[in-house]
Amino acid sequence: MISLYIISADYILIAFATLLGASFGFLLRHIFDVDNQNDKKNNTEAPKKYEDIIFNNSGLIAIMWHEDDDSDDLNGNFELVGDINAQNEILLKLNSDKENIIENLAKNDEQLIDKIKELRNSGKNFTWLSKGLEINGFTFSASACLLIRNAPANFGLRATDGIYTPIWKTDSDGHLSWANEAFLKAVEAQSLDQAIEDNMRLDAKAQIEAISALKGQSLVDTRAVSIDGQRKNLRILTAPAFDGTIGIAIDISEEINTQDILKREAKAHVETLNHLNDAVAVYDAQRQLQTYNSAFAKLWGLDASWLDERPTNEEVLDKLRAKSWLPLQRNYSEWRNEQIAFYQATTSIPDETWTLPNGRILRVMRQRQPTGGLLTLFEDISDNTSLQAQFKTQIEVSRATLDRLQEGVAVFASDGRLTLANRAFVQIWDLENDFAEPRPEFGEFSRRANKLYADEEFWNDLFARICDPTPSGRRETSGQINLRNQNTLAWLTRPLPDGATMVAFHDITAQNRIASVLREKALALGEADKLKTEFLEKVSYQLRTPLTTITGYTDVLLTGIGGELSPLQSEYLSVVSEAGEQLKKMISDLLDLATIDAGHAPLDLGDVDITDVLQQSQEIAGSKLSHSQIHINIGENDGGIIRADDKKIRQIMFNLLHNAMRNIQAGDNIEIGAKRFADTIRLYITAPNHNLDPLSAPLEFEAFTEGSRHGGLGLVLVKKFVELHGGWIAMGSKNPETLTITCHLPVKAKPSEDNPELEL
Repeated sequence: MISLYIISADYILIAFATLLGASFGFLLRHIFDVDNQNDKKNNTEAPKKYEDIIFNNSGLIAIMWHEDDDSDDLNGNFELVGDINAQNEILLKLNSDKENIIENLAKNDEQLIDKIKELRNSGKNFTWLSKGLEINGFTFSASACLLIRNAPANFGLRATDGIYTPIWKTDSDGHLSWANEAFLKAVEAQSLDQAIEDNMRLDAKAQIEAISALKGQSLVDTRAVSIDGQRKNLRILTAPAFDGTIGIAIDISEEINTQDILKREAKAHVETLNHLNDAVAVYDAQRQLQTYNSAFAKLWGLDASWLDERPTNEEVLDKLRAKSWLPLQRNYSEWRNEQIAFYQATTSIPDETWTLPNGRILRVMRQRQPTGGLLTLFEDISDNTSLQAQFKTQIEVSRATLDRLQEGVAVFASDGRLTLANRAFVQIWDLENDFAEPRPEFGEFSRRANKLYADEEFWNDLFARICDPTPSGRRETSGQINLRNQNTLAWLTRPLPDGATMVAFHDITAQNRIASVLREKALALGEADKLKTEFLEKVSYQLRTPLTTITGYTDVLLTGIGGELSPLQSEYLSVVSEAGEQLKKMISDLLDLATIDAGHAPLDLGDVDITDVLQQSQEIAGSKLSHSQIHINIGENDGGIIRADDKKIRQIMFNLLHNAMRNIQAGDNIEIGAKRFADTIRLYITAPNHNLDPLSAPLEFEAFTEGSRHGGLGLVLVKKFVELHGGWIAMGSKNPETLTITCHLPVKAKPSEDNPELEL
């Protein structure tokens, strides 16, 4: 098997094209011979020193035919060697595999086919440009070779009258024995004889390397050397050759500069990646991690020192699986093989969505690299997915909500097209359920709506509101229209932030009818209230006069002025007198109640002494007791002074006592009192419960209620007076044998209507 050891891209391309084929073939053949001899001595496989050191990352590939190849077809028995990345790139450019590379290289190029055949048959060298590739054909020993790389920008402009790469040879003593023009120029020698006589070298280290090469050692070194007053980076190869050594110096300054630029660009690239929120990892053609950003390490919780060791893609996936951070798979091995297969994909790679066990959702994007590697980007779309789901849910909820509205709602875009319409809108205007789906124009809608409301001026004005972008046009408007089917619609237009306009229609036919009925009822109630007031005034006037006469004559008869009365007569007259007093009080209560209901009973606020109210109420009620075994006691009393209507507060307490005395028996006790809190005061009365059921207590405060349990208009007035002060009444008992009525009053009255007080 013949192996080609490439010295460097620049040297081979020019040396093979311009130098005598025999000279360079002699050099290569000697190098191979030395390696073969070493192999035989050591009985081991020869290490690929030059291929490993120089050929890789050179951008060059070589097609070599065996020495014994004498076939007539274009392919023959050849071998493809060279930079792996360059092989993949050139094969991709030719859309070829390794076995068919020559056919695809020379396809549709008859001149190149002829040159390849001449090279193999007669050893004629050539340099050619085809399909963006620079092709150099040459021979060494009995072998033919094609050296291929991407065509440089200066192809065709190189000098052909000499080699710019210094080449020299030394004898068995290490003295210079031959050199080319480039070497002589580099060491500033006038002639070859002068250079040999002075034993010139590129630098001091070249002499040491020559002595080492005489011992059978081949050396490759890269260092800076001054040539023509400039500091140049040279890659110097020194190898044993026959009875001496041979050396080549290749200028790689441009390569070094390019590498520096690439390093700086790579560093800037990494810094840029580190500013990205998305995780990025770049793998080479061998699937080893080349570059990653900090977001990648943070996303997967991987140690930077482990990532810097350049693990393979498979190792990264295995480690993530061990942490249970990858999407759950039924067959992990099969899934991993599918992920690795993306490196061989020739078409664009579709995006994937990974749902991780921790609930995060990632979008995975991949991009093929020119060198055969793969760039993988992980975007966390958990929030976006959640927001999209929420947005979709909100849209569905909004649409369902709109469909449940009784108002017909539609949205018109700024170009006048209907973009949204709810169910009520479709029903109001007698449209199809899917009328809004094709986004009809406003004119189509107005044409259909003309069947129910044929007013061109209205529709033109509404269309202007929708499409007019001016501030005066984009303002809210409303009104009412009457349809041909006797329905009345209230309409409203409202501009939306995105330039669209919402138009709403509401059928108010039933509301108008109800409003008309309510107005009629209100008028009727007003008339009834007026009649009630007039009735009460007339009744009270008509009843008070004869009632006063009856009670007056009854009192006169009871005094004995009309003659002495028998006990039975006195008893009867007392009953008549008591009934008259009750009737007079009822008439007075009726008038007070009518006054309150009419809203003509404002409070006369002032300072009220609760202690005085309790004591006076006790004295007045005690004077009217007919049985000495009944007692009225004052219990708790910390009411103090409150701001209220003194007359109505006393009437409240008197009415409560009057109601209690109607249901008491001999030996009963009545307790009244007051308890003060922060901003309220409680007036209460506790009396025996002989006839009342606490569950029916609320009936005591309703006027004109049938049944013996009713307490009369007195309690109704109590409730009204308390509410006028901004309070309320409660009734209950902890003991079923007693009943307590409590009036909750504010310390400072807060009535809805009262006479204004002067600010003192």
